[in-house]
Amino acid sequence: VLMDRNSLLAFLLIAVIIFLMPEYYKLVYPPSDTDSLIVGREKQIKAVPLPDENKTPPPSYDKLEEVARTFSVRTNLYTAEISAINGGSLASFVLHNYALNDSERVELIDNNNVNNLMVGFRSTDGDDISLSGGWVADNDYDINIYERETTVTFHKVFDDKQISRSLTFYPNKYIIDINVDLSEIQRWVSQGVSTVSWPGGLPLTEPNKKDELVYYQAMVFQGDETYAPKPQKPAQAKLERMDYPTDWIAIRTKYFITALVPQKQAPGSQVLAIQENGDIRFDVGLYFDVSRPFLSTLYIGPLEYSRIKQLGKNVDRIMNFGWAFIRPISKIVHWFLIFLYKYIPNYGFVLLVFSVLVKILVYPLTAKSYASTKKMQAIQPMLNDLREKHKNDQRKFAQAQMALFKEHGVNP
Repeated sequence: VLMDRNSLLAFLLIAVIIFLMPEYYKLVYPPSDTDSLIVGREKQIKAVPLPDENKTPPPSYDKLEEVARTFSVRTNLYTAEISAINGGSLASFVLHNYALNDSERVELIDNNNVNNLMVGFRSTDGDDISLSGGWVADNDYDINIYERETTVTFHKVFDDKQISRSLTFYPNKYIIDINVDLSEIQRWVSQGVSTVSWPGGLPLTEPNKKDELVYYQAMVFQGDETYAPKPQKPAQAKLERMDYPTDWIAIRTKYFITALVPQKQAPGSQVLAIQENGDIRFDVGLYFDVSRPFLSTLYIGPLEYSRIKQLGKNVDRIMNFGWAFIRPISKIVHWFLIFLYKYIPNYGFVLLVFSVLVKILVYPLTAKSYASTKKMQAIQPMLNDLREKHKNDQRKFAQAQMALFKEHGVNP
């Protein structure tokens, strides 16, 4: 009975302590005016959510078309559909100069990656906030960009503060310059860090999907090194957060790539790699400081070495030229093939010409090897006689063999 009474008293005291602890903390650590303002406004956001401040899964491609206005951007290289979702994202990106077959152009946006260029952050009270909806563009008409670059700006009101994002398109480049300005709401952003991300990777364009998956990968470039995560099963896969200065992030297939290259090193990055039922999904993202505008370049297009090289910051390291001692030769061969293509605009014929030129280049070595082979064949009977004569003395056979080679001018 004594033990039961003591136990009951102990549980009663614990309950009283738990009940009174919050009031005690309020008394000892009263909230500041700033904290009260932030908490109050965050509660207001949660009570009356903005169109995008929810935690439902990303809408499908069709749903995005229903809720956001789009306009087309046509350049000399591609035709894109730009959606107001996420403050300017790509609802479609069709390349003019690349075809899946005789009638269909390559499309780099599909249901998996249509919710791209997402911007979001963690609020000061720990909520994950996505800035996907509520954006308005400063234009609502289609744009043709054939001679000079054009910038489109999107605006959004977040808790009575205005934020913006602008996209700059170029006539003859596969790059889109991005400027994100969240400085007006930095006081509500936890640690002052936001994220711009590209979820869903890129669609595979080759008929042989198994072969193309060999080249399909995501990469993060930090500290002069590339990191490519290995896809894991959903149960083991996790978002890797790397709080180190990041030069760029990218996702590539066999022939195409999307890359985010910040103007200044980003303070960190994240990557997720999932493999399920033979399919692979990559999500990549960059962190940025919201106290000032975040400037970055999006490259989306073909893996053309000259264009990738122009991005700088070692983005060309995403292209595989072999081991370090082979790379100079690989780059020379690559340059020469491109050079030939300028005069022979058919890569089938280019490869034929290249193979003939290689044959001519190595002909002296081939001829010398062929002559040496013929000489070896001519002295083969004599070599067999020596082998039989000195079958019990390998040392004498080796001496006689070298003398025979020297006599007949044969270089083994």
